[in-house]
Amino acid sequence: MNRMAAILYAKFSVLCKIFSNLLLMQTLDTYRLSWWRSTQLRIRRFFQLKSIYRSQEIRWFFTKDDPGINTWFMQQGKSLGEAVPRTDTYFYLPHMDHSSIKLREGNMELKRRVTPAEIVSLSSTVQGLIESWEKLIGKDIPNRVLDDVNTNNSYLRVRIHKRRIGVKVTRNGTTDYTVHDISQKIESGCQIEYTAVEIQEKQYFTFGIEWFGRADPREYAGYIGNVVADCNLPATNSLTYPMFIKQIMMDV
Repeated sequence: MNRMAAILYAKFSVLCKIFSNLLLMQTLDTYRLSWWRSTQLRIRRFFQLKSIYRSQEIRWFFTKDDPGINTWFMQQGKSLGEAVPRTDTYFYLPHMDHSSIKLREGNMELKRRVTPAEIVSLSSTVQGLIESWEKLIGKDIPNRVLDDVNTNNSYLRVRIHKRRIGVKVTRNGTTDYTVHDISQKIESGCQIEYTAVEIQEKQYFTFGIEWFGRADPREYAGYIGNVVADCNLPATNSLTYPMFIKQIMMDV
């Protein structure tokens, strides 16, 4: 009974956060962090390692393949059926929705959320939660975190099998954009990815948009609007990987 109550409470909390944010929802082309949040991030950057990867992200999870997203990627010459499979191992942190630790292709990655989620509208049928994240890889992760992960047996390891396709988009001027392969090294831009994931022998799909470097989400609003023109992605499906894994593990 206590387990069921915990599941219901967690889902209720997510819904409450979404519906409260709806009252203050911005559109992507007008989205901007508050002055205070922007100042905090600038101060963080000043004192931090230059190798920290910074991004603003929106992600959705769903149980059925989305034809609108599939069609757009087909137009870019990308197909999930041709994607190279890989397996990432996530460390389940049930009380830390703001952090993610995973092993990817032999490297440990630590991601931490540095701003609260805010809801934005990308179109009349697409709304999502946008958050700012920082990522450290390998030797840049603090030793205390590495030691804790390596010695703490209470962290449950969750294997997620993935087939991912994606592109990176850069902005040239005001309305021109260039599409690059997702593997290309680019300092600033927008990454758009679509992934088939398998966890606990169940199939899911996730669609993510990530602005990295100095990219401003507002500058890509028109382009992203065209990408999701035929999609129906509600804010209730907008989750981070830590939140998604938490829901899966609570349902097991």
